Amino acid sequence: MNKNLGEKMIKVDKDKNRNGVEFQYINLGDLIRVSSEMYEMNDKHFNSGNFYGQCSLCAKAIKNQYTSFSIICVGNQETSVRLDQEEIAREHGGFMESFQLGSECAKRVKKAMKESNLNWKDYLYDHKKEERA
Repeated sequence: MNKNLGEKMIKVDKDKNRNGVEFQYINLGDLIRVSSEMYEMNDKHFNSGNFYGQCSLCAKAIKNQYTSFSIICVGNQETSVRLDQEEIAREHGGFMESFQLGSECAKRVKKAMKESNLNWKDYLYDHKKEERA
């Protein structure tokens, strides 16, 4: 795990689905800031309560839908497929649907993406816009 987010730039990776069509994704695994012990503690807390969801990066409980984000994953829950390429990624053998990010992890991801000259809105679905609808 990196202590300083500036040490690791997020890079865009590419893969192809079963039909040979290319899609883009990023790996968020280097941005995980909790130890395995803390992850397990967060998971136990989540399982003992009634929460909206759970962050896929740190396992912390999400209390409010409108403060969370979603990512589309392929291969593992630390990946984020470019949102406009979800239909292409669905045809990949490792497609995993969507997972949630809590507000704290989403802030770190957004900051790292900005430092990597990526637009976070291309990879993170913001549930706040649902609240306004």
